[in-house]
Parts: sequence; C-alpha cells; structure tokens
Amino acid sequence: MISGGLTNCYKSQISDLISAGAPIDGIGVQSHFKDAEQNVDPVQVQAKLDSLAELGLPIWVTELDVAQWDVNSRAKHLAHFLRAAFSHESVEGIMLWGYWDQRKVFNTTLYRLYNIVY
Repeated sequence: MISGGLTNCYKSQISDLISAGAPIDGIGVQSHFKDAEQNVDPVQVQAKLDSLAELGLPIWVTELDVAQWDVNSRAKHLAHFLRAAFSHESVEGIMLWGYWDQRKVFNTTLYRLYNIVY
C-alpha cells in the first residue's frame, strides 16, 4: 500500500469497515518496492503514512522489500524507507521481507522481464 498508488483506496476501505462497526485494531501495510530508484521517496512515504494515521490506529509495515540487484543500492533505499517509517509516530513495527534472499531479488527481476516480453 505504501509502495503503490492504492493508499487512498485502502484508507477508504478501512474507514468504511470502522463505520460499519468492524473491530479494527491496527493497519497493516505492504511495501513491495519493485523499482526502488523511482519508488522509495521518503517524502511520499511520510505523506502516505500521515494519511493512514488520520484513522487513529497503529500502523505496521507487514512486508517491506526493496528489489535491487546491487546490495548497496538496496541498502540505501531500504534505509530511506526505514528512516521515514520509524520516525512516524503511528508506526509501531516493520517486518522485512526477503532482504538478503538473492532468490527473492532474482524472482522479482524475472517477473519484470516476463511482463516486458509478454
């Protein structure tokens, strides 16, 4: 939700659930950055977290991964995101998703290549 353009839709869905009386205790957000060079913008991350925080619930980043072959680039963009998220008062925790698993990076790249070819 943080890495894509669906944050407002997600926020609306959560708001509707709360209005309907659903017992919502927190917000979980996936953050799969498939093109970190273009996606990991700390200002946008903060803005999206600010928007979700308006619901008054704790936020957990449940799946954070940054797809980059170069480990230094991956670390740089991961650091951008972590600083933005950990500095946000509503974020209570972050779970990393396959940071050191080369198969994860490789599979993401194959997925992108498949979409380009087909």
